[in-house]
Amino acid sequence: MIKISACILAKNEEENIAECIRSVKPYVDEVIVVDNGSTDNTGEIAESLGSIVLDGSNLLLDSARKLYMEKAKYDWILILDADERFGKLGEVSLKEFLSRIKDNIWGYGILSYQHSGLGKWAEVHILRLIRNNKMIHYNESPIHSSVAPSIFENGAEINDTSLFAIHHLDILIKGRPVPKRKRYRTMLEEILSNKNRNLDKDTENMYKCFLGLEYVAVGEYDKAEKIYEHAVEEDFKYRNFALECLCQLYMYRKKYEKVKKYITDKNILLFRNNAVLGNYYNYFDKEKAADFYENIIKNSNATASDYLNLAYLLKDKDRIKARELLEKAVEKNSYLLKRVSYDLGEKQNLFIIQSNKIG
Repeated sequence: MIKISACILAKNEEENIAECIRSVKPYVDEVIVVDNGSTDNTGEIAESLGSIVLDGSNLLLDSARKLYMEKAKYDWILILDADERFGKLGEVSLKEFLSRIKDNIWGYGILSYQHSGLGKWAEVHILRLIRNNKMIHYNESPIHSSVAPSIFENGAEINDTSLFAIHHLDILIKGRPVPKRKRYRTMLEEILSNKNRNLDKDTENMYKCFLGLEYVAVGEYDKAEKIYEHAVEEDFKYRNFALECLCQLYMYRKKYEKVKKYITDKNILLFRNNAVLGNYYNYFDKEKAADFYENIIKNSNATASDYLNLAYLLKDKDRIKARELLEKAVEKNSYLLKRVSYDLGEKQNLFIIQSNKIG
């Protein structure tokens, strides 16, 4: 029988840690919390809920994460942040899903709902489910560190799944985004301006894409546009991400005509985020947009936003079907019924251009 370790890195999260632990505890066999130097009751709360608490005071993030990687004793590791919640599971249990995985797959990107307030969210896949394998480790990047490079270096694969979800609530937590965004923006600007930096082309362009999102968060859209327009002309590993960000920013700024240049037969398969094409079609041809979402729902593992967007497009044409689609969206994203999703949300939100909702 597959067993799972849930691992959480937390610092001064006494208001969030309990809900995070309770959301994941029914689905895993142990919960490990690394207390990264809290001055509040984070560690005590985690311990009272049956978690293994490790002291990660004064450790850099990767060193702190290494603690839970070394302590975890079960087959798979599920990684969460304290301001995230593991979503309600569907027909397939997490353990049942993992019992069928081929040996060459070492990690899964789990669907993450990045809630931004007023009932909006972005859907992205984040690598949070990995095998407990000593060859997997964080890459010690100064920002957005990842275990993905170590997986690829060993010839293994990473897949995505939308069967399970994480709900990320940091934008809805008062006072959190502003200092976080300033810290990330400053770090990225320093890394990219360092003349002695030793970055490969893929990493440098990825950092530029991250910086573009940081500029979006503070409303410096012209700077972000310039970064993405240059990035899409480059031949690098993550060009599809730059392409999505550029098109999302154009549409957010009502520059739909500029998007036409990139919605081509050559590029169309690069758009992993359905809302990029959905929003584009919705602006130019609502019938085509409806057909687009119908095909997604018919032929693939559709997400909550796919059902919600089709419901929006059919609300005047077929109210009964639209209602059925709304009910399916709620099954996929239970936070549609939670009041917290409709709070205003903080202003500095790098996911604002990535909302998966149309209309």
